Amino acid sequence: MGIGVGIFIALGIIGNLAGGDKDKPQSGQTTKQTTNADSTAAQQTTNADVPKPAKAEPVSKPVNWNTTDLNFVSNGNMELAIDVLNQQRQTRTLQLTSPDPATVMKAPWRFYGQMIEIKGTVNSVQDYPPNSELTKKFGGGEVNELGLLCSDNETYVDALLLGTSGDIKVGDQVTVKGLPVGQVPMKITTGGEIAGLVLIGDNR
Repeated sequence: MGIGVGIFIALGIIGNLAGGDKDKPQSGQTTKQTTNADSTAAQQTTNADVPKPAKAEPVSKPVNWNTTDLNFVSNGNMELAIDVLNQQRQTRTLQLTSPDPATVMKAPWRFYGQMIEIKGTVNSVQDYPPNSELTKKFGGGEVNELGLLCSDNETYVDALLLGTSGDIKVGDQVTVKGLPVGQVPMKITTGGEIAGLVLIGDNR
């Protein structure tokens, strides 16, 4: 979902519309020009003596996570997580943690903005092509989706990850890293549906 931003710079041209003989030097004109030149030179010398401020480091912006709507499809947290991932590539400020999957699943809002890792068995794997409706939300590149049954054999995770799944296949034991953004109903192999924890991450 690309957003185009146009920036227009208006250049103002001011004409000298003073009346009278334009070609005739005015009294005091030479003195004024000399004074302005001396003032400009002094200002340039003063400015040269002022040390330039150090280049500012990237600062992580505060994120207003939606903590009232658990459904990641409607809560808008996926887009926020994608922005955080983009910042993370520059700032590297998020510390990786390994919380209990069931604890995160029970109250995901307590872990919003945290980079977590979860281990599990792959139940499903799907890659999405560039510029599809889903991948446009991630910037247009390839995205893969892994359905996992966590090592506690109780918690299900739906991980949407930047990049391709590579050689990952159903039955593999994997570790995914990402930002929790809510829950989503998931179909399970034994039939029926169960709420799954949704992670947004990057496995490139």
